[in-house]
Amino acid sequence: MSGGDDAANDEADTDDDDENGDHMAKIIAASDRVMDRWEQTQTEDVRKAAITRYIESGEGDAASAGMEEIEGHVLVTAYSHHIEKDVCQPFGLTLDTFQSHIDDQHEHLFREAVVKGNWQWLRSWAQKVAEHRAGKSATA
Repeated sequence: MSGGDDAANDEADTDDDDENGDHMAKIIAASDRVMDRWEQTQTEDVRKAAITRYIESGEGDAASAGMEEIEGHVLVTAYSHHIEKDVCQPFGLTLDTFQSHIDDQHEHLFREAVVKGNWQWLRSWAQKVAEHRAGKSATA
């Protein structure tokens, strides 16, 4: 490959990153609108019940939460992106890798931290997972 081809590939990668960034920015903005509408239109009891159901079971039911199914998907996508980018990636993890180290009995703690926006606690947990993985690979 010539140097020009490398530069063209780098530029194409940058364009893809820009497009992905723009796309995620739109999803995040949409999720903010969904949350604002949800908080304005649903009673506190409905919101609490939906949050409790999600924390305890990991299941979200958009209809009983008072939102459209697509709105639920937008929220999941935005939160997953945030966790992947700001919690997992700094420690060399993906969201899937991080979650693979969460015991079933502790999944509710993960979901509760996400709902409450306890990002520092999640980062500490991700760091411990990364350290555990590094220790395991060093001894393998």
